[in-house]
Amino acid sequence: MVFNLIFGGLGIVTLIVGLAIVATVPILQFISLGYLLEVSGRIGRTGRIRSGFIGLKPAGVIGLFLAAGGIIWLILRYLSSMAINAEIIAPASGAGRTWGFLAVLGVGVLTAAAVAVFLVVQWLRPSTYADLRDGLWHMVARRLPYYFWLGLRGFIGGVIWLLVPVTLLVAAALLPDAGRTDASVLGAVLRLIGGIGLIVVAFHLPLLQTQMAATGQFGAMFRCGQVYALFWRAPLVFGIAVTALLLSALPLYLLKIELVPADAAWLPSLAFVMFIFPARVLAGWAYVRGSRPERGVRPPRFLLRAVMCSLSAMLMIGVAGFYAVIVFFSQFTVWHGVWGMYEQHAFLLPVPFLGG
Repeated sequence: MVFNLIFGGLGIVTLIVGLAIVATVPILQFISLGYLLEVSGRIGRTGRIRSGFIGLKPAGVIGLFLAAGGIIWLILRYLSSMAINAEIIAPASGAGRTWGFLAVLGVGVLTAAAVAVFLVVQWLRPSTYADLRDGLWHMVARRLPYYFWLGLRGFIGGVIWLLVPVTLLVAAALLPDAGRTDASVLGAVLRLIGGIGLIVVAFHLPLLQTQMAATGQFGAMFRCGQVYALFWRAPLVFGIAVTALLLSALPLYLLKIELVPADAAWLPSLAFVMFIFPARVLAGWAYVRGSRPERGVRPPRFLLRAVMCSLSAMLMIGVAGFYAVIVFFSQFTVWHGVWGMYEQHAFLLPVPFLGG
């Protein structure tokens, strides 16, 4: 039991770090988005939350090897640094040669241990390495292209929904304002329409993307009626899921105040994946709860359901409004200025896709 918990923990950490690193690579970013969409989509298809932890076992194996390799690297680095320091401080004392001998001995011992582990595993379970090879090929040849295609479709659908309201906000910010009344009025109208549009999109799009991932149909991104039917059956869960998804994207706007160096771009991505992963799990759970058939709704229960839907809708509208306000004011804080409003991390790519 303890071993399974440790192994599962390593798998989760490896998945999150791997997604964060992939999300910083141009084009490959769609794989990270596709995986996150598949998390909610697979939960929606199977009805089981544990199905959303995709690839946990192979990730645990990779994490185990990486952890072991990291420990070995730290030991060898410590021994070699001690040898170098001893040779610099007291070159005639022989301490440097002693530490150097220990470093070489450590390399030999660790190499022998690795060979021994390989032989023992091969003897106890000969198919282990063949299974690892086949699993790696299956992931590279089949799963990664699938995640890429799913992420690309989710990205395109999100862009279609977000393009008009965000463009209106950007246009309002770019209007020349030299004290002209007509420009001020036009800017206020564009901000109002764009803000309301972004609010409407923000509390629809999370579940529309989940519906697309669950059904595998790109057209599901635009079937609002089906989402309303699901929302009617599980309003409270839908409210929690949309709230979690929108709020999970907000910390990244704080991390974008300063331009992050290219070699450290995975750090803000890591923070985003850590927040967005459980939010996608909740989105899949909401889809499952809304998909359960009902035996009928009697009048008293109908009124209760109507009240719950109203309260949940007000919650989602309020959170979506707060999200829209943060997005609007991000033009004054993020590195890319007004163009940063197009970087909708809750629905599109996990990290900025505009050049640094």
